[in-house]
Amino acid sequence: MKALFLLLLYSALVGSLREDLDELVHQFDSKAHVGIEVVSVKTGQKLYRKNSDHLFIPAECAQIFTGAAALSILGVDYRFETQIFCDAQQNLYLKGCGDPTLTECDLEELATILCKKDVTEVNCIYIDNFVFDDAAQGPGWMWDELREQENSPVDGLVSGAGENFKEILAKKGVTVAGSVVRKKTATDATLVASHFSRPLSQIVQQMMKRSDTFYADMLFKKMGQQALGAPGTWQKGSLALRQFLLLYAAIDPSDLVVLDGSGLSRYNLLSPRYMIQLLTYLAQEFQCNAEFASSLPISGVDGALKHRLVQVKSRVRAKTGTMTGISTMAGYITTKNNDLLAFTIFINGLNRPSKIYKQELEDTICLKLADL
Repeated sequence: MKALFLLLLYSALVGSLREDLDELVHQFDSKAHVGIEVVSVKTGQKLYRKNSDHLFIPAECAQIFTGAAALSILGVDYRFETQIFCDAQQNLYLKGCGDPTLTECDLEELATILCKKDVTEVNCIYIDNFVFDDAAQGPGWMWDELREQENSPVDGLVSGAGENFKEILAKKGVTVAGSVVRKKTATDATLVASHFSRPLSQIVQQMMKRSDTFYADMLFKKMGQQALGAPGTWQKGSLALRQFLLLYAAIDPSDLVVLDGSGLSRYNLLSPRYMIQLLTYLAQEFQCNAEFASSLPISGVDGALKHRLVQVKSRVRAKTGTMTGISTMAGYITTKNNDLLAFTIFINGLNRPSKIYKQELEDTICLKLADL
């Protein structure tokens, strides 16, 4: 009897929620294109739907797809390896594999290894960054929306690595007689030093927490290269992602469009339904669920949600997205009755600053869901 009463009460709350959200969305901005879907992960019950089959530009929420696919295709423990080779003519080859985290300190580490091997003179420094193609900018990017990190070329080696390495060697007393030239590693060259990145799980976490578009796009090309062979390209990254969705998440990708990893492309198109399907799969069946879940920003704690939804601290884990005229949010909410909800809010066609939509529409919706 008690179970029946609770079920009826919950049904009444859901009915009231639907009316509240319909009114909220209409009154807030009746002209914006809004898509929402909310589902109970445990039961599969759809608590709310609005334009959930419509296609929207997802902005950085597309990184949910990128992060999940990268963890699956590359593996949570995958580490990028940047290598130094040397040939018989004392030429050095700096060979990149698409490590987005490579820093000057890492290059210093490689130079130190060379010095310990008594390398005092080299001829030329060759840059082998052929693991990716030469299309540094993604399809559908708008030049006037790109921030500084987003202007970094999506390349097999981080920008300026060759010249930086030459300067580092010089400071350590190594004479470089020749210049820095782009060239593939000679087949007879010998591996003399390597640098390994942090595990992929940590890289994905940094990408998601900081909404790091450079990391996301490097991972996008890398998983394309891993799945379909070198060089990694935007097209291969897109195909690898679609294969992941179809083969592992059982999501038919026929209607969706994801052409980059960051979500900066205005050609990208996702529906709230597609996002909910993926979020549900990730929570229920994904073998890398723990690593993925820990990568999402947490309300009142970190990332883009550090100063948002503090009233329900730690109960919302979600990725956000912002572009001109666009505000998006997708992830999970734990209700006060301990039900786990997957939710997606896509808003396109904003005619006011996105901050207003985030605070007064997205956050209000999340608080109502958390109160169930």
